[in-house]
Amino acid sequence: MQKSLIGAAMLAAAFTSSAYAESSLKLFSEPGDYIGGGKQYSYSEPAATFQYTENYHKGITVNINAGNEWWSLILVSGDKTQLKPGVYLNAERFPFQSAGKPGLNFSGSGRGCNTLTGQFEVLEVGYDEAGKLKSLGVNFEQHCEGGVPALYGSLYFNSLPAVGASTQGVSVQRVICRNVTTGQRVRFNSDAPTFDCRKQGLQVNTGDRVTITVQGAAY
Repeated sequence: MQKSLIGAAMLAAAFTSSAYAESSLKLFSEPGDYIGGGKQYSYSEPAATFQYTENYHKGITVNINAGNEWWSLILVSGDKTQLKPGVYLNAERFPFQSAGKPGLNFSGSGRGCNTLTGQFEVLEVGYDEAGKLKSLGVNFEQHCEGGVPALYGSLYFNSLPAVGASTQGVSVQRVICRNVTTGQRVRFNSDAPTFDCRKQGLQVNTGDRVTITVQGAAY
């Protein structure tokens, strides 16, 4: 009787990309969510336009117009100061949020929540010398009327998207991110299905060339 041995294949996969600022919106609506209707949406320039205004709580409003579909995202910090990178929990509907609570309101195409709960994470935000928004990267989650179904969204406004890759199907041992333009290199271990080199400390400016090497075993 012959015994069959099956071993994990070792691999080192490399990816190369260039980073460019973009404006884009991606939505994932769970079944039962009123705003998104249980669908997925994706918009980016130039097919869609992205416009920013500052609201009266020093927050941020971004309006997205994609022809027959239009959306608006409003974000406000709990202390009514300019938004900074970080996670904002226990958000309520702007402008009716409780004192000390972050404000959130995603609506559009004729649909909006009367009440809502949610949270958002500011990944990156930049302001000019006058305090006007230059760039924004944010992920958000919203639930209408106290319901369980969620609307998940990711918005980039004149911002660099995540610099990373999916590692599904790979038992990762090490990830190496290198900014070829500046020479900076970041190494880290990760067993997550996705990763972002910028969150691991890689500094990336628009136009920079980045290489990503994933070392591990396929399964």
